[in-house]
Amino acid sequence: MLDVVRPYLGEALPGSAAAHHGLIVLGGHMGSYDDARYPWLGATKRLIAEAIEREQPFLGVCLGHQLAAVALGGVVALRPEGPARGMVHVLPTPEVFEDLVFSALPVGSQTLQWNNDVVTELPTGATTLTTDVQGHPQTVRFGPRAWGVQCHPEATLEVVDTWIESEGTSPAGVHDLDRLRAEVHNGLPLMATQWSASIRRFFGLVQQP
Repeated sequence: MLDVVRPYLGEALPGSAAAHHGLIVLGGHMGSYDDARYPWLGATKRLIAEAIEREQPFLGVCLGHQLAAVALGGVVALRPEGPARGMVHVLPTPEVFEDLVFSALPVGSQTLQWNNDVVTELPTGATTLTTDVQGHPQTVRFGPRAWGVQCHPEATLEVVDTWIESEGTSPAGVHDLDRLRAEVHNGLPLMATQWSASIRRFFGLVQQP
């Protein structure tokens, strides 16, 4: 059974990770240090740290990835180059080829970036598996069964279209929106194919007794 919790709508987070077989934390517009404005962020970071300590399968996506880094002692900051929007290629590190999940990611894979912040210091024991061309971590292993992705391999065309429309009124809206929309619509089908094997491997871990 999959439990979907939306704390940004006031839904209560589990008090512990113990009753679940795994944890996925997705993205959002808030920052990983915005606990005062979004009190559920602190509870989310505690839940992430507990799941990773228990060696339950964990996957953090964008904000979820950043929250995991902060929860474990890392640092997140504004991306020096400015907001990242659109399709990028991820570059493998040697460690990715031995990884339990992301060794299935083909060399030269592309993905979608949609973030203002990046992890600038990994927590102790974390391993970078892929980076973008600027060297920012895109895929990280936080523990034996815990990963974070700065990118959005889960994104669909419908969801990204709403993000693109929001760019027109946001401070980050400095892009040619038609070009951005064409780039994403062209790139997402291939991205879904390239990342599917790794995502299936992660869910395979969740389904193990």
